[in-house]
Amino acid sequence: TDLLKSSCLINLPSRGTWEAVVVTDPLSESFGVTEQFFQLSANTGGMVCEEEVPVEVSQPAGGRAETGASVKWLNSGAPFTGQVFVSDRDNSFFERKRIWVSRSASTVESLPRIAEGMEYLYVSIENPKDPEASLALYLYKYDEVQKKWVEVPTSPQTPGKRTSVFVENPPPGEYVAYVEAAGSKGDGTYVEWVAAVAGAAPEWEIFCDGTPTRTVKWWAWRERKQLEIRRKEPASSDQSASLVLTIWDAGDGKLKGILPVEIQPQSHQPVVSALKGQIAGDLRFMTLKTWDRLTGKPVDACVYLGGLWYQLFRGEATFLLPASGVAEPTKVSVDGLTFSLDKVAGGGATR
Repeated sequence: TDLLKSSCLINLPSRGTWEAVVVTDPLSESFGVTEQFFQLSANTGGMVCEEEVPVEVSQPAGGRAETGASVKWLNSGAPFTGQVFVSDRDNSFFERKRIWVSRSASTVESLPRIAEGMEYLYVSIENPKDPEASLALYLYKYDEVQKKWVEVPTSPQTPGKRTSVFVENPPPGEYVAYVEAAGSKGDGTYVEWVAAVAGAAPEWEIFCDGTPTRTVKWWAWRERKQLEIRRKEPASSDQSASLVLTIWDAGDGKLKGILPVEIQPQSHQPVVSALKGQIAGDLRFMTLKTWDRLTGKPVDACVYLGGLWYQLFRGEATFLLPASGVAEPTKVSVDGLTFSLDKVAGGGATR
């Protein structure tokens, strides 16, 4: 019996539902084959965000309680040594797309101009459609003094096999990347291009399992790590933040995980009121109301109650629930921000 095997590896898969389709040989019927049996195995690896919740961080005496975020990340792949960055999303650039790379010529990808004070610059190529293609990536910066493009030195990699470049604190200026795919069949192949330019967020710091990352730069990622984002200095009560957490492999410099984090102070959390009304047989009327904490105006939020989400209209909704064991609302969501109501004093929100 001949056993045929085929495999497919997708790095940095997009979020959503994936489907595997197995196609049999269309000529098999010509040889009298009416049935074929397949064994399909699938698994995931890498970094997975298990939990993301808002937290309250107590400031020193005389200070004000500030909001932050706690993230629990699971490494479902092989252990590695990695580094964690927190970046300002509003001052960052992230791009992911499929690009065509010719077999006979390099493909040039331009990057946005790098400003002063960027945290890092990262480019990578992955997942060629043609598995026979040998990928290579080179990053160049325009030298204003020499008036020419100069290759950016990076950590040593196998010649012709470099598929990612990571530059910490990149000098400001113009950058381009050259992508090659030697040995591909036909005229070329499609590859997945990832580029990231992240702005620093100096007012925030990360604690990994309770230890600030400023004291320990590299961490051994075996299984779970608890990351907590805290603001270094107290901020005004209405100040929010759009951040991005990234984890990098110290061995090959590749991106292991990326997670956007939206932090909102308590003042942005709507007020939720649950009013229990009259009982009609085995049912009880329940009215939910939400309004803005600052303006007092009704808010069309979604409220989580008893395992279901309820959409409010003009800040209010009335419905019937079983009279026995009526639960209390535990979450409220407005414009993609979800607040935990069992920690009202903590404020904060996550997407």
